[in-house]
Amino acid sequence: MIRGYFDQTGGSLEPKVQVGITTPWHPLPCFIDCLVDTGAGVSLLMPEDALGLGIQAEALWRRLGPSAEVRVRPVGVSVSLRRMSCGYHLAHEGGAREEWSSTILVAPPEPEYYGLPSILGWDVLRRFDLRLNAALGLVMLDSL
Repeated sequence: MIRGYFDQTGGSLEPKVQVGITTPWHPLPCFIDCLVDTGAGVSLLMPEDALGLGIQAEALWRRLGPSAEVRVRPVGVSVSLRRMSCGYHLAHEGGAREEWSSTILVAPPEPEYYGLPSILGWDVLRRFDLRLNAALGLVMLDSL
């Protein structure tokens, strides 16, 4: 079981879980606290969390280049993101790890994306039985 927590620092109750991300140029997992977003189809890395991967958000955006561009339409608005190959690393209680290779979308290095948490969407969540219970403070992911 992978255990997360409810974060209340922003004034609202947000379910979060710690996720390790690796890239071809950063092979050791950088662990970031991601918002568990059951309304998001895909996971999204925000610019501030790119720093943990050892690269400035602007440099990451340039490195990925226009060929990695993906257009998404959340709530009727078109947003330009870039797709990046990555590894996901989640730690179970007791020390076992869940690891696999996939991709993550990267938000542009624009002011409106700073200060927002990276998002764990259904591309990752579908691998788990997800349990959220704010009254008990439970955020749990069990492998299927």
